[in-house]
Amino acid sequence: GYSQYLLYSKAAPRSFFSFVQGGGVSGHYICNNKSTSNNLPDGQDAIVNDTLFQNEYGFCFWFRAERFDTAKSNNGENKPMLFSLYKTETAIAGRRKNKSKVKRVKAGLEVSLEIVPQFAGQAVATLVLTLNEGTESSHGNSNDRNNGKTVVKLNCCVLTSRVWYHLAVRHTKSPTRSLRNLFSARGLDELVIYLDGRPLLKKQVKYPRNFATSNPTSPTSTSAPEEGYQIALAQNFDGQAGSVYVYRGGMTEQVVLGVMERSSYMNL
Repeated sequence: GYSQYLLYSKAAPRSFFSFVQGGGVSGHYICNNKSTSNNLPDGQDAIVNDTLFQNEYGFCFWFRAERFDTAKSNNGENKPMLFSLYKTETAIAGRRKNKSKVKRVKAGLEVSLEIVPQFAGQAVATLVLTLNEGTESSHGNSNDRNNGKTVVKLNCCVLTSRVWYHLAVRHTKSPTRSLRNLFSARGLDELVIYLDGRPLLKKQVKYPRNFATSNPTSPTSTSAPEEGYQIALAQNFDGQAGSVYVYRGGMTEQVVLGVMERSSYMNL
């Protein structure tokens, strides 16, 4: 029927990677503003500036799921994860009597798939974004009642297995924190989600705190190798994904459409 024609004629990427039985890829990028040494500890991929994503970060890629009920997600845990970008750093909290408590603060974003009830006799899924602002109190708890996390579930988005989708996400820090803009849209951080080149959701979500600031206690490249930016793709995911484009600014709707078109083998 007509609906089948729309699915079969849907655009797809020119090239892609296949992931089977939950296998994925990841990279670890150390933050180091003081050293230009190329000597990396084992398991680290590069040294980047601490404020790489100071005002904006974004990414886009093609993906297609072969199935949504991966072995590890049948009990609702370890959902298929499409993409994640986190930054981990040392935070000093609870200064008291010349003593300080050192904690690891992790902030960033994760995109996963969540199965929804049967839809027309077929298993479908929706996108779930989990954002961690990375604010810690002196007791190690988040400053807000949601433990510093914001969960955005796109109930309006119904994804079918074995169909290609192009996902793009942009998170922008407000340009100014002046008193005048605190009560206007200009004074709020913004998250924008695109699916197949079209804006799907715009939402006010706080920008990761440690993305926007430089950490004066940032370690050297060998003192704390677990710190820095961690990027992962297709964890616990059975399917295919195209190349991932990561941005630190200038990711407009025109850019999203341009990348989608140039990486597709069909004219959009």
